[in-house]
Amino acid sequence: MKQGRIVRYTAEQLRKLPSDTDWARVNAMTDEEIAANVASDPDAWDTPPGFWDDAMLVYPPHKKVITLGVDDDVLAFFKRQGKGYQTRMNAVLRTFMVHKSMTANRKKSGGAKPVHGLAETQAPYRAGKKAKRRTAKP
Repeated sequence: MKQGRIVRYTAEQLRKLPSDTDWARVNAMTDEEIAANVASDPDAWDTPPGFWDDAMLVYPPHKKVITLGVDDDVLAFFKRQGKGYQTRMNAVLRTFMVHKSMTANRKKSGGAKPVHGLAETQAPYRAGKKAKRRTAKP
């Protein structure tokens, strides 16, 4: 990772950055104009009825702090990837766990079936969220 291209901003600095949006034009639009713009946007789509009915907010499982011995070259490899190397190491271990669990489940049942709870715990990692685990409908 090339450090020269990484730029960090505080929330206050982000608020001060210029916007490419013409807010005066947006604020002057009528509801009909907004609806027409949405209708003409190929990336916009209506959410079908019931789309969010089964939606759940899922947080990752709690982390347990441990001492783990790893080979020097393995640690060096992950550290070279930059900040967050421990999170990436956890993601690699989680991917291995999911694969092994699904393989074991497939052997037991004779077919591929999801392992209970793995999909739910995997989604927040892909989203980059960190929080205590709670499950609730929005």
